[in-house]
Amino acid sequence: LILLLIAALAGLWLAKDPAIKSLASKVPAEVEQKLGDTAFTQVTLSHKLINDDAVQQQLAQLAAPLLAVVPQNRYAFKLHIIEDASLNAFALPGGNVAIHSGLLLAADTPEEVLGVLAHELSHVTQQHGLRGIIQSLGLYALVTTLFGDATGLAAILANNAPFLLSQKFSRDYEREADEQGFHYLEAAKLNPR
Repeated sequence: LILLLIAALAGLWLAKDPAIKSLASKVPAEVEQKLGDTAFTQVTLSHKLINDDAVQQQLAQLAAPLLAVVPQNRYAFKLHIIEDASLNAFALPGGNVAIHSGLLLAADTPEEVLGVLAHELSHVTQQHGLRGIIQSLGLYALVTTLFGDATGLAAILANNAPFLLSQKFSRDYEREADEQGFHYLEAAKLNPR
């Protein structure tokens, strides 16, 4: 009986990540977009965006080959530049990707910026932010998956948008974003080194 209990717990532990990934894939794209937009609105309250058309156009031209190979069927990516001296970038569910101006100024080559951008785009396409929230919901998310009621989950996700701003991706998510980003760079014929 004890061995069966241990085996059942081990099975639940091993099935956790695939179950979370499956549930995230069932969340409508509109819910994911709203979640990311809500979180990004919070970002704009405390950070200044660089809205210079010429700078935005340069970023769009730089990112075009990469965006051409990233699956666009679920997301309409929006690239933002935040005026901040730190070497950082982040992605939110639904396609908002922000790059700090400090990272752009410190980069020696366009490929360095594109490497970071590919990594961040991968966080979006792999649904890391959404999966992190679902994981934090725990049992409720599992019950919702089993019984197929995504409406209650969608409401909870929308209310947890601020959580995304303080969330750190796990090492597993970071490795997954590195690997997928590397593939995006190769597909765009950009030097991933």
